[in-house]
Amino acid sequence: DKSVVLLDVRTVGEFNMGHMDGFKNIPVDELRERINEIEKGKPVYLICQSELRSYIASRILEGNGYETYNFSGGFRFYDAVVNDRALIEKAYACGMDY
Repeated sequence: DKSVVLLDVRTVGEFNMGHMDGFKNIPVDELRERINEIEKGKPVYLICQSELRSYIASRILEGNGYETYNFSGGFRFYDAVVNDRALIEKAYACGMDY
């Protein structure tokens, strides 16, 4: 769909290990220098691994006049759903050795 911009702000290595079709990769650390590569006037849908970097990217882009939306759960959630992987991890109390 050419009416929106799909932007993956993970590292190049993370992107190369797996990504959603149609997404352009601009790592969040390069976003300010490469912001001119993102077409203005279209909503920008952002994804990262877990939503933190896409939130940072949304703040940068919104400060420059872009309309942004974050994919809830990030690529980790998408990958788990698509590849039927559990997201449950064993939790340990901080400072406790088991």
